[in-house]
Amino acid sequence: MTIIYLFIENRIVDVKGLNLVDRHYLKELEINIGKECIDCFEPRFVSYTQNSYEPVREFKMVKRHTFYGAGNGEADTEEIEMPYGNHVNADWSGNINFTDDIKAGVLSKVNEETGIEHFESRDIYDYAGTMDVGHGEKAYLEFWFEGGETQGIIEYSLLDEFNDINYYKIPMAAILFTSSVDVDSKAWQEENEDQSEWDSKLDEFMNSLMNKDYDKVLEMVGLTEFRLDFFYDDKMKSDIRDAYSFLNSFELIGYKILDSNLGKYNVMRYTIELEVFESSTEFIQEGNSIWYVEIGVDGSSVIQLFKPVKEKELNYGRFSDKNSPEYFVYRAATYLQLFDTIDDFNDIVPYLDSKERYFDQFCVRMMKLLNNRFENGYITAEALGKEVEKIFGITYVDFTKHSYYDSETDSMSFREGGGSWMFESLVSLDFDNETGIHTVIIDFYTDAAYILKAKTVKYEVMNMGEDGYKMISTELIYDSGYDPFMDNI
Repeated sequence: MTIIYLFIENRIVDVKGLNLVDRHYLKELEINIGKECIDCFEPRFVSYTQNSYEPVREFKMVKRHTFYGAGNGEADTEEIEMPYGNHVNADWSGNINFTDDIKAGVLSKVNEETGIEHFESRDIYDYAGTMDVGHGEKAYLEFWFEGGETQGIIEYSLLDEFNDINYYKIPMAAILFTSSVDVDSKAWQEENEDQSEWDSKLDEFMNSLMNKDYDKVLEMVGLTEFRLDFFYDDKMKSDIRDAYSFLNSFELIGYKILDSNLGKYNVMRYTIELEVFESSTEFIQEGNSIWYVEIGVDGSSVIQLFKPVKEKELNYGRFSDKNSPEYFVYRAATYLQLFDTIDDFNDIVPYLDSKERYFDQFCVRMMKLLNNRFENGYITAEALGKEVEKIFGITYVDFTKHSYYDSETDSMSFREGGGSWMFESLVSLDFDNETGIHTVIIDFYTDAAYILKAKTVKYEVMNMGEDGYKMISTELIYDSGYDPFMDNI
């Protein structure tokens, strides 16, 4: 007979409310453990022998604040507050599943042997620190959680598939938090410090805004003179400059670094406070406001983000799961320039009597987009035609007209390396259960710092299972009149 059990933490109660028992004593009860008890097979704490213990003064950082003394010849007093709600956990290492029962057992033993109370996690409360910063000097203020590192041998029991209890001993280590209230803090400042490459670039950008060095600002957000000459005619160049004229419509008189963090791809994110004396643009208001600035040493631009903190965080589709509809849409839009309203994708195929390079460019972009659908990258005109029809419903295209088509092998080559990328943000992602259609809305930007939105496009795609996604339609729902920024290698 199988008895169904209700599990509460590490103990079970049968449905009649009888026999509150430990999971690992199920064998002694001689009950049949079926699927109802599949999660019983977890390690259970038996004992812990501590071999060493060392305090760790700077275990996990709560906050680091970087700022500069004001340029008014007087000392600045700076106060820093940490936001509520940030949660950090202890570090555990060893060849075992560290369940709540295992952690509780180790914590209890370490507390007993050291006489110090330890914790598995900590919440960041509201700490504050104050220091004076001299004129033009750079200063730092840090808060750290203290910890204690324990190393030893843990013994645990494990219920096997035959309901037998087995015992194991393995080495383990953990760094645990040691205080429920206090954090360790330190503050220092450095005179005449050489600014890091990121700091100097930030200063260059801010000074360009303050001095209304329009050309320098555009250059630092990716709209270099070379790029404008290469991609735009004189009329378009004039229009794109006019589009950013609002950057000259406010008087920036100072900035202060509130925080800085080095993230992925060697990009530094600054949180800064801007002080604006007057403004005639909605882009930035008069008074003080908090902004994010991201600076990269490599990439399409030096300034890779310049946005108010209060605005919604960007959601980069190009970093999504590669099997997701938004990733498929982002790549299709990037390679095929899908920024208009399209119901029939035969319309995107260049006419055969158009310039040859336009048709070749279309073929190359389609091959790059669908390259992973061909084994070993070997592409034939026939196979490419079938995939293009399957994914986009395009039937009126003859890929044998491609310049690098080889009629003897029916093969094609795009003879170009590298990829392309755009500066976009996923606005929304919806799914209709009845139609099976995913609706993806994406914002595209005209610069690499996400300052000016170029277009917003709605895409409808359908999941075809192993064949991936099929593009159903696109709809242009916002148009600034300017092209999205695209870069490639």
